[in-house]
Amino acid sequence: MTMTSADHDLPPLSDALPPDTTVLVLAAQQGDRKALEVLFERYLPRVRRIVALRTGRRLEILYEQEDLVQQALMRAFADLHSYEKRSQAQFRNWIARCVEHELADLARKGAAAKRGGALRAGVPPPDRVLAS
Repeated sequence: MTMTSADHDLPPLSDALPPDTTVLVLAAQQGDRKALEVLFERYLPRVRRIVALRTGRRLEILYEQEDLVQQALMRAFADLHSYEKRSQAQFRNWIARCVEHELADLARKGAAAKRGGALRAGVPPPDRVLAS
């Protein structure tokens, strides 16, 4: 006896699998808010791990870790239009690079604030960041 998918009431394959990252990226680049939310949820744990591993003491003093995660993801997704659709692995690498660049930028701003350059750059000095 041959069984078919109708015998088991299985959903079509496209409904059973989550959307591919490259499909989500393309949809998000075209303005699909739901696709952007799914990407955010999908990559949030990865970004949290990157931030936890890459955060130095200087950034830990200036910022809460979850604030760094949010800032890094928001910046990456703001630049999503610059990502060229290739593969899920390349998107993961692109997100990781965006996060690392954002952390480096924030560390530089923190160092400038400590040296007094923050006033010229419009960045609050570390003591004001900690007080808020």
